[in-house]
Amino acid sequence: MTEDIDEDKNDINGEGNNEENSENITSEEEKLEISPEEKIKELEDKLLRTVAEMDNMRKRSDKERSEAYKIGASIFIKEMLPIIDNLQRAMTSFVEGEGTDTKSFVDGTNAILRDFNHY
Repeated sequence: MTEDIDEDKNDINGEGNNEENSENITSEEEKLEISPEEKIKELEDKLLRTVAEMDNMRKRSDKERSEAYKIGASIFIKEMLPIIDNLQRAMTSFVEGEGTDTKSFVDGTNAILRDFNHY
């Protein structure tokens, strides 16, 4: 009876010479082993996923860059509109008033140029 108890202890600790235990270990090892074909398929799948992810990142980056350019251009145009308006007013007033003082035109144009250099 003591021997039965000792064998049970050995089985619980995994030290027994039980054939079932060795078969379980072997079948688990077989499950862990992957055939070369399966490994190749797994690596191909990982490669395809990585390539797709990189392509998506590139597309997202291109889209974000395009949006940034649009925003930057719209800000620039918005800031330049008052300067363009002032230049158009100066040209209109100079052409319409034939006896216009050129000194005041030059002074006004220089003021517009200063505004432009501010940006």
